[in-house]
Amino acid sequence: MVASTWLDTRDSLRRLFGRSGKEAQDRQTEMLDEDRELLTAAAPDQRAEIEQELSQRWTIQLAALLQQHPEVADDLLDVLAQSDELPKSGSQGTFLNAIGNQSSQIVQAGGDLNTGGGDITYRTKGK
Repeated sequence: MVASTWLDTRDSLRRLFGRSGKEAQDRQTEMLDEDRELLTAAAPDQRAEIEQELSQRWTIQLAALLQQHPEVADDLLDVLAQSDELPKSGSQGTFLNAIGNQSSQIVQAGGDLNTGGGDITYRTKGK
């Protein structure tokens, strides 16, 4: 991303993270900054692997945000739509768009899934 797009995206995500309180907002923003630094400093031969790991991590983080605050779904879609880094048609890889998802968890992994020490809980209705 170009710097202005990165800063705009970062600031928009920071506002969304603020729904969970200042401490969570600061923690998530710090993680976002550290992950961007990790990715930009990565050697070219390591970049794809790091991108995959970070993509999985942030899919989980954003899914958790949506689970706790479903009212931010439209705002999050707007942030993602404005990002220059959204996959383009014909891009290599696997992509998942869950639009209008209201009562379920969606986890997509193209390999091992590392939650960074957290848990993923899946419950079906009525069980």
